Amino acid sequence: MAGGLARPGIDPRGAAFGADWFGGAVRWITSPEDPGAAETTDYPVEFGFGSRRPRLDPAPESVEGQPAIGHPWNLATWRGFRTSDPDDPARHIGRGGPLIGTSWLNRPFHVGWFVGGVVGDALIDGAVEQGSDLFGGYRAGWDWDHYWGAEARVGFARPELIDADAIADPRISRNWFGDVHLLHYPWGDAGWRPFFSVGLGWATFRFTDADGDAYHETLLHAPFGVGVKYYVDRWMALRIDALDNLALSGSGLDTMHNLSFTLGLEAHFR
Repeated sequence: MAGGLARPGIDPRGAAFGADWFGGAVRWITSPEDPGAAETTDYPVEFGFGSRRPRLDPAPESVEGQPAIGHPWNLATWRGFRTSDPDDPARHIGRGGPLIGTSWLNRPFHVGWFVGGVVGDALIDGAVEQGSDLFGGYRAGWDWDHYWGAEARVGFARPELIDADAIADPRISRNWFGDVHLLHYPWGDAGWRPFFSVGLGWATFRFTDADGDAYHETLLHAPFGVGVKYYVDRWMALRIDALDNLALSGSGLDTMHNLSFTLGLEAHFR
């Protein structure tokens, strides 16, 4: 295509110079004096999910005349992963509203927060139980492939303790979780994006038992579960997660299955 093309990123709808959209293709106007002098490409435009109005993503300046909808990083040579090519027809399996004219890989990095509830398991079996409590925290992640991603998470909760002798004084456990996760997206590059998650990290529990003995223990933590993301706009996604925050026994504490159910918001960027 000609070197004088305007960069995409706007939907001028009749402007004298830029790009126009019709029939799933982009029409590049190559001369400000003659809007009829145009070239057409089947480069798909970027939509806000569920929106009828197209939003064009800027093309990489280093690839003049060949706009691409995906992030320029290329990990397709990594063994064990399916594809990171944004133009590969195998980037989705046809379920969950495949994204047309955009891609999760356009903005593969994300940060966000989550909030929900956690059902605590016994800290010391038969002696110190945990109740349910609010569970919240922060995430940061990177989707390097249409089917794979990774993220780090920090979460915290303060469940009330339930002792075997039912003492009157209420006490809490201060729980912190830190871990990294591998995510698999079986539907690929779709608006609805279910995933499987498995992680590894640490879990810290600080509490005092009924005898006044203080505990401040850190255990190996291996959370796993499922969730789903929803593409709201180019920079935003909603998600829900259901995880078993498995903490392995040690230092006088038992193995725990702390079940969490959370709602989260992600901000995506390149």
